[in-house]
Amino acid sequence: MKLISFILLMFVFGCSNNDVVNVVVADEDKQISKQSVIPVKEEIVLDSVIEKKDDFKEDLSISNHDDVIKECVLKSLKEDKILRYSRLDVASFDGKVLIVGGVNAVEKIDVIHSDLKVCKDIKEINNQVVVDKNPTLSSLKKFDEVIFNEIITKISDNKEINLNNYRFLVYKSKVYIMGNASSSKELRGVLKIVRRVSGVSNIINYARVKK
Repeated sequence: MKLISFILLMFVFGCSNNDVVNVVVADEDKQISKQSVIPVKEEIVLDSVIEKKDDFKEDLSISNHDDVIKECVLKSLKEDKILRYSRLDVASFDGKVLIVGGVNAVEKIDVIHSDLKVCKDIKEINNQVVVDKNPTLSSLKKFDEVIFNEIITKISDNKEINLNNYRFLVYKSKVYIMGNASSSKELRGVLKIVRRVSGVSNIINYARVKK
């Protein structure tokens, strides 16, 4: 009888331990997801990093061709053999071009500006490319894509935000935002959503409220 009682006691004790372990793991997962949101830091980057094109002629028809501008920029960068083994992403809004990503040599950053001279419709170039030893690391790129897709999905689902007012780029968990917000409330809503996306480390905001 004592032997049976001992076996039952050990069985109950063993099950209890397993349950406790599972709870701890679940709690750890929750903590990780929360921690990935808390450290987000919003930064407003000054216009001093932006190169304005002196030869740009104001034309309302040009400012509406952001897709054409982006295609021209991507094509120019892709065709430059010097920029091999680089990871570059481009967004264009109202003729203003934002480039983010990484190159494995500092001299390649200046090459980017030279390549964009063929795209005549650009108003401004904001080059946020950094030097990175492994810019094309596939695991980081996939993680950035997950962050980007979640941002687009959540903003698309928000009826108070017009997704067409914004462009988003992600590099190494850092989110870059550009565009013209309809209101301060809308822009705050965008920042709030991005801030809560798991994995985001920093937010660089270039979006402004329409005057």
